[in-house]
Amino acid sequence: MSQKTGAAYKAAIGADGAFAVEEPVRVGEYVAYVQPAVDLNMDMSAPPKPVSVNSSVPKKYSNDSQSDLLASVQEGKNDFQFDMK
Repeated sequence: MSQKTGAAYKAAIGADGAFAVEEPVRVGEYVAYVQPAVDLNMDMSAPPKPVSVNSSVPKKYSNDSQSDLLASVQEGKNDFQFDMK
C-alpha cells in the first residue's frame, strides 16, 4: 500500500512463499503486509466461518501501519524478497 497515494495491490502467496502482482503497479514507495485469504465463493446464507491466520507470520506484518516491509517500485520488472522474522 502506498502511504502517499493510498494505492494498493494484492497477490496470492504460494506454498513456497513466492508471489506476483498480476496487474501493473505504479512507480512509487509501498508497504507490504499480509492478510488472510478471502474465500470469494463463500455461501452468504451459511453461518460465518472463522478466519484462519497463519501463525508463522509475525503479527506486525498484518497491517500497513506496523509492517516494515518496504518496496520501491521502479519502471520495468521489479523483484522483491521479504524476510518476515
